[in-house]
Amino acid sequence: MEIGWLNNLTTLLSIAKINKLLSTCRPLHHTDTVLYTLPINWMDAVHVRHLFRAMTTTLNSRWKVRIDTSRVRNIVLGCQHSSTVTDCYLQLFGLGSSTSKFSQLTSVDLGWCNTITNKGLHFIAEGCPNIRTLSIAHCDKITDSGIHDLVTKCSQLNAVNLNGCSLITNESLHTLSKLSLVSLDLSNIPSITDEGIHSLVNKCPLLTSFKIANNSHITCDSLLSLVQGCPLLRELELGNVGHLNWFSIPYLLPFCPQLQYIGLSHCDITDQCMNAIVAKCSDLSRIEIIECHRITPSCVAAIVHDHPPLEIITSRSHTIIVHDSEDDDSADEVVDFQVSESDIDDGTAFWV
Repeated sequence: MEIGWLNNLTTLLSIAKINKLLSTCRPLHHTDTVLYTLPINWMDAVHVRHLFRAMTTTLNSRWKVRIDTSRVRNIVLGCQHSSTVTDCYLQLFGLGSSTSKFSQLTSVDLGWCNTITNKGLHFIAEGCPNIRTLSIAHCDKITDSGIHDLVTKCSQLNAVNLNGCSLITNESLHTLSKLSLVSLDLSNIPSITDEGIHSLVNKCPLLTSFKIANNSHITCDSLLSLVQGCPLLRELELGNVGHLNWFSIPYLLPFCPQLQYIGLSHCDITDQCMNAIVAKCSDLSRIEIIECHRITPSCVAAIVHDHPPLEIITSRSHTIIVHDSEDDDSADEVVDFQVSESDIDDGTAFWV
């Protein structure tokens, strides 16, 4: 018999009061009943962290044993501006052992858990060897040795988000090349250079998503080598890659005919480059060109007119979309501007 009040209990009471209740309530302490069965997709980061804290800080009760986590496949612990998830936190909840309570876990999101270190990655590698997707975005204490430990134990890992892991170097790319990667995010990692990208060449034929925004070292040479060996690429994020410009980007396009998204924000691109992108990549559904000042409004107008319903993101608050219309003559008049009032910038959008 499952007791459904546990979720409400963790919401209404502080951690200290929950600890006191579970330590003094004999029926709860000695029960053999499963108190709570967690869902397959445990995606509410706030609720996850709260329940984790309740279980891991109640060391003298048997409550942790009475929560069934065996069905959980996807879990989100990360949340921006939160530092409550620590290495010890993961270990206490049973992630760091061969008898992990998360035996079915295939996806873990620790994004913004910036107190997590290599030790925390070790616990995940030990307790979740079947994991396929991992986000440690902005976990800036993770180093190359943590990635090596993870890859050694989690051979099925195929989607990795390292965005903002500033201590990662080219060494980790050599390690990751041993996996059958389908998605890799290397954005905001200043130490990654062409050497690291070249280590992935011909090692990732299944790659469908590659992101490396905000990098001043990467050149078209390494990216060209990479895309030539990745015929399945659907997503390519190259925003603010310092050495890319209107002249070099078209060289990548013949090898990316199936692209559905390309990000080129803060790149020195022109109308001619935009037209080449659209012409070579007919499956495109979204282009991001924030702060690309050399692209003219007339170019954007022509593209959205000729390629509905392509989305062109021109600023952090504006997306330009042209929807299909039964009346071809009116198609260019149906323009949808999606604006967030809380994030209006300095007027850099291209109004059609």
